[in-house]
Amino acid sequence: MAVVSDSWRQTATRTLGDVFWAGCAGGAAQLLVACPVDVVKCVLQAQIPHKGLERSHPRSCDYFHGPTECLREIWSKKGVAGLYRGLSAMAGRDVFSYGLYLVCYEVIYAFLKTQAGICSHGVVANVVGGGLAGCVAWLSIMPFDVVKSRLQADMTRRYRGMVDCLVQAVRREGFFVLYRGSVVTCLRAFPTNAMILLFYAETLKYLNRKTEDGGVCLPGDA
Repeated sequence: MAVVSDSWRQTATRTLGDVFWAGCAGGAAQLLVACPVDVVKCVLQAQIPHKGLERSHPRSCDYFHGPTECLREIWSKKGVAGLYRGLSAMAGRDVFSYGLYLVCYEVIYAFLKTQAGICSHGVVANVVGGGLAGCVAWLSIMPFDVVKSRLQADMTRRYRGMVDCLVQAVRREGFFVLYRGSVVTCLRAFPTNAMILLFYAETLKYLNRKTEDGGVCLPGDA
């Protein structure tokens, strides 16, 4: 299936396969930086935030006051491997979902813009397309996200790996634990991704106009 983009997005016709694989490549590339950041975030979020924690558990558990302290502790105890804990689950989440995200956006945008005739300037199509694409992408990889977060927050090595984490979670809490938080995730994903793709599209429009005026050189124009 071919996707014919507006002139400000891309003059050439490209297939949905091209869009999918480009999204997957982007999802894979960001893992190098995103995984360590996500590990620190998950460890901090898993802490119980009450003031007496350090006094009541002075030696039995780690409590970090911020990301720098958490990062130093993980690095000193587990090295690089500790910062990339849960990488396989995060790759399963991000690589596929980035590709699916962009494909869904292209399909929904094209339908709303051409078939449904909604908003000739594409603003509504970008908002709805971006929001729905974000929801679809997140729902498709929620199990990976649940497993990833548990692995990355596991400072006591309860889980031996991704499969063991998955089995333990389902055994103790049932299958639907893999989709826990889906509603809240979608409530966040729709407005977030709607704004991301709206501003992405509008910025490209602006830069394209500047390029036509000779003021800006976009990547690939040289």
